[in-house]
This record gives sequence, C-alpha cells and structure tokens, in this order.
Amino acid sequence: MWQVGRTVSRMGAFELTIKELPKGKQKGSFIGPDDAADAQSFTKTVDLLPNDGYVFAPGSDFYDATAVVLPIGARVWITARLDYGGDYVSTSNIAVVSPIAGKSNDAGEVQEVQPSH
Repeated sequence: MWQVGRTVSRMGAFELTIKELPKGKQKGSFIGPDDAADAQSFTKTVDLLPNDGYVFAPGSDFYDATAVVLPIGARVWITARLDYGGDYVSTSNIAVVSPIAGKSNDAGEVQEVQPSH
C-alpha cells in the first residue's frame, strides 16, 4: 500500500526494456516480453530512476519519457517495470517504427500495435 508522499529511492528500480521481436517465428506462435531474445536481435535495458528517486502522491498519474534510436521497420516489445520494497508494477506494449509520410528515409515514428477484437 502506497503512503502519502511515498518516495521511491535508489533502493528500487525503474527499468525500461526495449527488445526486438524475434524473426522467423511461425504464424500463431506465442511470444512474451520475458522470452529470451535472439542473439542477433536488439535488446536494451536502462534504469530510469533518478539518483534522488521519485515522490508519488496518492491517486496521481505518473509519466516519464526517454528516447531510443531504432531503425525504420523495427518491431519491438517495450516494457516498463517499477520495483520497490518487494512490490512492482509492470506494463508492456508492442510498437512498430514506421516511416513518416513525406519525410526522408531516415525519419520514422513509432506506431503502437493495437489488439484486434
């Protein structure tokens, strides 16, 4: 249970992992963000927790941002995980880097993959 003004210090971790989806999987194969990455695939994990930590107010939303350079056409899992005192919260999403219409071949933007219903 979070308390008023709870500070997440360097004793915790706020990790962002970006992992390229495996290539060559059969249609219908199940994959997950914690599956081992291919040896040739891109994987990067960074700890985003600042040295002085964060202070969380009850009921507040939390947003943070960072940038990673990826090639156009990359398909990646993006996972953020906040650990503190034995508790954690984690979220994952799949994204595809698509070219921006009317821009050079070097310009791209990330498109979230929305589940189909």
